[in-house]
Amino acid sequence: MEAEDAPVLNENRQRAQPPAETPPPPISTTRSNVDLPSSADPHDSGEQALQRFISGGVPQEVLVLSIEALFSSERAINMINDLQRSEAEAFVEAIYEVLERPDFPPYVRNDCLRSLYRVCARHSLLPRSLQIELGESLTGAALCHGGFGDVWKREYRGQQVAVKVLKMYESNDLRKFTRRFCKEFITWKSLRHQNVLPLLGVMMSENRFAMVSEWMPNGDINQFVKAHEGVNRFELLVGVAEGLIYMHERGMVHGDLKGANILIDENGRARLADFGLLAIVSDATTIISSAAFSEAGTHRWMSPELLDPEKFQLEHSRPTKLSDCYALGMVVYEVLSGNVPFYRCGRYAVAARILEGERPGRPQGTEGLWFTDEIWRVLERCWKTTASDRPRTADVLLCLKKVSGSWPPSQTTNLYSSAHDNTDKSKVPSPPHAVTAEPSRRSPSVGIVARESHDSGAPRGTVETAFSGDGEVWVRLQTPLGSLYKSCTSGHQMKCLQFSFFF
Repeated sequence: MEAEDAPVLNENRQRAQPPAETPPPPISTTRSNVDLPSSADPHDSGEQALQRFISGGVPQEVLVLSIEALFSSERAINMINDLQRSEAEAFVEAIYEVLERPDFPPYVRNDCLRSLYRVCARHSLLPRSLQIELGESLTGAALCHGGFGDVWKREYRGQQVAVKVLKMYESNDLRKFTRRFCKEFITWKSLRHQNVLPLLGVMMSENRFAMVSEWMPNGDINQFVKAHEGVNRFELLVGVAEGLIYMHERGMVHGDLKGANILIDENGRARLADFGLLAIVSDATTIISSAAFSEAGTHRWMSPELLDPEKFQLEHSRPTKLSDCYALGMVVYEVLSGNVPFYRCGRYAVAARILEGERPGRPQGTEGLWFTDEIWRVLERCWKTTASDRPRTADVLLCLKKVSGSWPPSQTTNLYSSAHDNTDKSKVPSPPHAVTAEPSRRSPSVGIVARESHDSGAPRGTVETAFSGDGEVWVRLQTPLGSLYKSCTSGHQMKCLQFSFFF
């Protein structure tokens, strides 16, 4: 997004009434040299309202009316664009305090956010309350490294936080970078959604820029899925899509959607992170090396028009909602298969293959257990070369919700002792959606084997191991939800066991 753009909510504008309850204390800011009376006229002009914001003299009872007057005046808006540095600082402090108030109408917040967005970008500044001092230097090894930045874990006001320091290699346009950084930070800070990572503040110095966010104890979505094999992956992906739609509805794009940028909070909820960093580094004159794209492996999730805009008659490689949809399809593939897109291909060759029209193939075997026909059709639409042929993110969400609600069914597998394999299997009850497993991988000592149900609509699974120890038989069943374990007492008296797995 350019500095002139601003996130906008599609809400109906209605004139606000003064709060019925006792109002909070008036907004106060550092006073400028302008000497104005402390009382305010509800019929102030936009210019007068602007001067009151700068001077910190706007009483609470007419605050909303003053905002309306300010943003209804074209001349006042032009004056905002021409504020001097000291006036801009005072204005930013006042407007940000308004944004922090939850009791104002959406359109008031939109006007304030739009103005704050422009002033911060123009003057390369941020509200003082957002600037964090951790009281310690970021020394030692970072916890993790990425193409765009390194992450440290620190403590701030009694809570664990993540500090992401952007990588800087050159210094050809520090001012432009600072403006972009401020703009993207304000954009991110304004978002409030259960599937978006909250930002706490920023650390800025002459040669270091870092974003401070809540620490996510479960890592990224790929790490979480590997550590919790029984988790419903579709449910996680529903959260990813809902967070992305929330951003799109506010005129924003993510621009760097991939598994590593989707973190999992303490409640097991997916949260989008690191959006806007691509906008900071995408300009050719940025002080961050363009090699960061390859280092981060971002090409694997990037749509063709971002990789080669000239091929699509575009002037710039600028992320859009449709390029986000392409990346979302790659994220779904990544989470369900357990592999990054084009995992067999080296990072430097990926872009060429994408531009040649190559896309990930449908996984087979255990890697493909999660890919229903409906899911695969949606992914193929997401990966269309022509952006306008891709589905809306809302359509992808609808498909994910549908599959998530019906997956997985109750699953059952029947285990028999090969020593007593004369059991009448037709009398063994089996639900309609039994796990299908090939009768293989017998344990030499006990002879456990999985019998299969021939329900064609059932998800497939495989008994990978069956072994005994300390008088027990432990069986690992590989299913679409990962490895599941069951045990029973071994011995020749065992004829038939039915193990049911419910999720």
